[in-house]
Amino acid sequence: MNESLTVIIVIILISIVFKYVRKGNIEDSSQKLTPQYKYSRKKEFITEREKEFYKRLEEVAGDRYYIFPQIHLSALFKNETMGRYHKLAFQIINRRSVDYVLCDKTTLEPAYAVELDDSTHDTDSAIKRDNEVNQLFGLDSLPLVRFRDYENLTNEEIAKKFFDAHNSQIL
Repeated sequence: MNESLTVIIVIILISIVFKYVRKGNIEDSSQKLTPQYKYSRKKEFITEREKEFYKRLEEVAGDRYYIFPQIHLSALFKNETMGRYHKLAFQIINRRSVDYVLCDKTTLEPAYAVELDDSTHDTDSAIKRDNEVNQLFGLDSLPLVRFRDYENLTNEEIAKKFFDAHNSQIL
Protein backbone atom coordinates (compact mmCIF):
# COMPACT_ATOMS: atom_id res chain seq x y z
CA MET A 1 0.00 0.00 0.00
CA ASN A 2 2.82 2.37 0.90
CA GLU A 3 4.53 1.76 -2.48
CA SER A 4 1.36 2.42 -4.48
CA LEU A 5 0.76 5.64 -2.57
CA THR A 6 4.31 6.78 -3.35
CA VAL A 7 3.81 5.99 -7.06
CA ILE A 8 0.56 7.95 -7.12
CA ILE A 9 2.21 10.96 -5.42
CA VAL A 10 5.12 10.85 -7.89
CA ILE A 11 2.71 10.70 -10.85
CA ILE A 12 0.76 13.68 -9.48
CA LEU A 13 3.96 15.68 -8.94
CA ILE A 14 5.21 14.88 -12.46
CA SER A 15 1.88 15.95 -13.97
CA ILE A 16 1.94 19.24 -11.98
CA VAL A 17 5.50 20.01 -13.07
CA PHE A 18 4.63 19.16 -16.69
CA LYS A 19 1.60 21.46 -16.52
CA TYR A 20 3.71 24.40 -15.26
CA VAL A 21 6.42 23.83 -17.85
CA ARG A 22 3.80 23.84 -20.64
CA LYS A 23 2.29 27.08 -19.34
CA GLY A 24 5.72 28.69 -19.14
CA ASN A 25 5.69 29.10 -15.36
CA ILE A 26 8.96 27.18 -15.02
CA GLU A 27 11.91 28.04 -17.27
CA ASP A 28 12.18 25.66 -20.17
CA SER A 29 15.85 25.44 -21.15
CA SER A 30 14.90 25.06 -24.82
CA GLN A 31 13.40 28.59 -24.92
CA LYS A 32 15.59 31.38 -26.23
CA LEU A 33 16.42 34.10 -23.76
CA THR A 34 16.57 36.85 -26.38
CA PRO A 35 13.25 38.34 -27.53
CA GLN A 36 12.12 37.38 -30.99
CA TYR A 37 10.40 40.71 -31.58
CA LYS A 38 12.14 44.03 -31.42
CA TYR A 39 10.49 47.43 -31.14
CA SER A 40 11.65 50.99 -30.90
CA ARG A 41 9.84 54.22 -30.18
CA LYS A 42 8.59 56.24 -33.14
CA LYS A 43 9.29 59.94 -32.87
CA GLU A 44 6.09 60.72 -34.78
CA PHE A 45 2.97 58.67 -35.23
CA ILE A 46 1.24 60.86 -37.80
CA THR A 47 2.55 62.31 -41.04
CA GLU A 48 3.25 65.98 -41.68
CA ARG A 49 0.11 66.16 -43.82
CA GLU A 50 -1.94 64.63 -41.01
CA LYS A 51 -0.46 67.17 -38.57
CA GLU A 52 -1.42 70.03 -40.87
CA PHE A 53 -4.97 68.73 -41.22
CA TYR A 54 -5.20 68.21 -37.47
CA LYS A 55 -4.54 71.94 -37.05
CA ARG A 56 -7.30 72.71 -39.54
CA LEU A 57 -9.69 70.42 -37.68
CA GLU A 58 -8.79 72.24 -34.45
CA GLU A 59 -9.70 75.55 -36.09
CA VAL A 60 -12.98 74.20 -37.47
CA ALA A 61 -14.20 71.94 -34.65
CA GLY A 62 -11.84 72.24 -31.68
CA ASP A 63 -14.28 74.32 -29.65
CA ARG A 64 -16.89 71.55 -29.65
CA TYR A 65 -14.97 68.32 -30.22
CA TYR A 66 -11.85 66.62 -28.93
CA ILE A 67 -9.84 65.33 -31.87
CA PHE A 68 -8.11 61.98 -31.45
CA PRO A 69 -5.72 60.78 -34.18
CA GLN A 70 -5.14 57.20 -35.34
CA ILE A 71 -8.04 55.38 -33.69
CA HIS A 72 -8.50 51.68 -34.36
CA LEU A 73 -11.91 50.61 -35.58
CA SER A 74 -12.07 48.16 -32.67
CA ALA A 75 -12.32 51.19 -30.36
CA LEU A 76 -15.38 52.37 -32.30
CA PHE A 77 -17.20 49.15 -33.13
CA LYS A 78 -18.14 46.09 -31.07
CA ASN A 79 -17.38 42.73 -32.59
CA GLU A 80 -20.64 40.83 -32.27
CA THR A 81 -19.50 37.87 -34.36
CA MET A 82 -20.12 34.61 -32.56
CA GLY A 83 -18.39 31.28 -32.89
CA ARG A 84 -15.32 30.35 -34.81
CA TYR A 85 -15.09 33.63 -36.79
CA HIS A 86 -15.02 35.87 -33.69
CA LYS A 87 -11.22 36.28 -33.57
CA LEU A 88 -10.92 36.87 -37.32
CA ALA A 89 -13.68 39.49 -37.24
CA PHE A 90 -11.92 41.26 -34.37
CA GLN A 91 -8.56 41.20 -36.15
CA ILE A 92 -10.13 42.88 -39.18
CA ILE A 93 -11.35 45.86 -37.18
CA ASN A 94 -8.34 45.94 -34.87
CA ARG A 95 -5.81 46.19 -37.72
CA ARG A 96 -7.60 49.12 -39.33
CA SER A 97 -7.84 52.67 -38.15
CA VAL A 98 -9.21 56.04 -39.13
CA ASP A 99 -7.07 59.15 -39.19
CA TYR A 100 -9.15 61.05 -36.62
CA VAL A 101 -12.19 60.68 -34.41
CA LEU A 102 -14.03 63.77 -33.21
CA CYS A 103 -15.65 63.24 -29.81
CA ASP A 104 -18.17 65.51 -28.14
CA LYS A 105 -16.39 67.47 -25.39
CA THR A 106 -19.28 67.01 -22.96
CA THR A 107 -20.07 63.32 -23.39
CA LEU A 108 -16.86 62.05 -25.07
CA GLU A 109 -19.14 60.17 -27.45
CA PRO A 110 -17.66 59.75 -30.93
CA ALA A 111 -19.44 62.11 -33.32
CA TYR A 112 -17.42 61.76 -36.53
CA ALA A 113 -14.65 59.64 -37.97
CA VAL A 114 -12.34 61.27 -40.47
CA GLU A 115 -10.16 59.85 -43.21
CA LEU A 116 -7.59 62.00 -44.95
CA ASP A 117 -7.30 60.42 -48.39
CA ASP A 118 -4.20 60.94 -50.49
CA SER A 119 -2.46 59.05 -53.28
CA THR A 120 -1.89 56.04 -50.97
CA HIS A 121 -5.65 55.45 -51.19
CA ASP A 122 -5.44 54.95 -54.98
CA THR A 123 -4.05 51.41 -55.00
CA ASP A 124 -6.38 48.46 -55.56
CA SER A 125 -5.84 47.15 -52.03
CA ALA A 126 -6.48 50.58 -50.50
CA ILE A 127 -9.63 51.05 -52.56
CA LYS A 128 -10.86 47.65 -51.35
CA ARG A 129 -10.01 48.57 -47.75
CA ASP A 130 -11.73 51.96 -48.07
CA ASN A 131 -14.87 50.30 -49.47
CA GLU A 132 -14.93 47.87 -46.54
CA VAL A 133 -14.47 50.72 -44.05
CA ASN A 134 -17.23 52.74 -45.76
CA GLN A 135 -19.49 49.70 -45.54
CA LEU A 136 -18.74 49.30 -41.83
CA PHE A 137 -19.53 52.94 -41.09
CA GLY A 138 -22.65 52.67 -43.23
CA LEU A 139 -24.00 50.08 -40.78
CA ASP A 140 -23.92 52.48 -37.85
CA SER A 141 -24.88 56.06 -37.12
CA LEU A 142 -21.28 57.28 -36.89
CA PRO A 143 -20.55 59.43 -39.94
CA LEU A 144 -17.28 58.89 -41.77
CA VAL A 145 -16.07 62.07 -43.45
CA ARG A 146 -13.42 61.78 -46.15
CA PHE A 147 -11.17 64.59 -47.30
CA ARG A 148 -9.03 64.40 -50.42
CA ASP A 149 -7.63 67.87 -51.21
CA TYR A 150 -8.20 69.69 -47.94
CA GLU A 151 -5.57 72.29 -48.87
CA ASN A 152 -8.01 73.68 -51.44
CA LEU A 153 -10.91 73.89 -48.96
CA THR A 154 -11.79 76.79 -46.73
CA ASN A 155 -12.59 76.13 -43.08
CA GLU A 156 -16.25 76.80 -43.91
CA GLU A 157 -16.16 74.12 -46.64
CA ILE A 158 -14.59 71.66 -44.21
CA ALA A 159 -17.30 72.43 -41.64
CA LYS A 160 -19.98 71.97 -44.33
CA LYS A 161 -18.70 68.46 -45.08
CA PHE A 162 -19.30 67.56 -41.42
CA PHE A 163 -22.74 69.16 -41.50
CA ASP A 164 -23.64 67.27 -44.70
CA ALA A 165 -22.34 63.97 -43.27
CA HIS A 166 -24.40 64.45 -40.12
CA ASN A 167 -27.55 65.21 -42.11
CA SER A 168 -27.08 62.24 -44.44
CA GLN A 169 -26.97 59.95 -41.37
CA ILE A 170 -30.29 61.32 -40.13
CA LEU A 171 -32.12 60.72 -43.42
